[in-house]
Amino acid sequence: MKSNSIKEQKIQAFLTSSKVNTVPATSISLVEPDIDEIADKINKLVEGAENDFKNGMLKYIAAGEMLIQQKESMPYGEFTAWQKKNLTFSIPSASIYMKFAKYKIELTKSKEKTIRGARILIKELEDASNPNSKTGKNQNKQKLFDEPKMYYKKFLSGEKLSTSEKRTVKLYLKSEIENIKDKMNAKINKINNHISKL
Repeated sequence: MKSNSIKEQKIQAFLTSSKVNTVPATSISLVEPDIDEIADKINKLVEGAENDFKNGMLKYIAAGEMLIQQKESMPYGEFTAWQKKNLTFSIPSASIYMKFAKYKIELTKSKEKTIRGARILIKELEDASNPNSKTGKNQNKQKLFDEPKMYYKKFLSGEKLSTSEKRTVKLYLKSEIENIKDKMNAKINKINNHISKL
């Protein structure tokens, strides 16, 4: 009998509704300031890291400027030996810092937040200023290929297009129609060929 009543109590406990939701709403709101404090700390840390990067970049630029001045003040061919003898970092690093100095305006205006990002930006700037480079040529080809698609997306999103952009999109869409026709004709010819063999 006892075991039966325990079993009934368990069933009754299982069927009884939970009282978890009976906590007053005011006690829940007490947790919110903690979440805000955590978010505030996270935001401050990220902001601090971004400022650290900006300060670090300014120092790299200043070092690069000094390296450029030193190079210009020395007889040709002696700068590399001077670097090896006096600097605690590698010659490739020194070369990067000089590039940072060369492109300091672009770097300080950009939103890059990593050294790698800054180096990629400099590479893009160098390629853009040297259209004869292989990368520059490839980028120009890619730009010509991507531009119509970009304008078409702009048009589809409801943005206004300039006259030249409209012309580019029209030519792109006409060429797309021709491509579709060519593919369809090839399929039709293939199917007709199969039919003729039946």
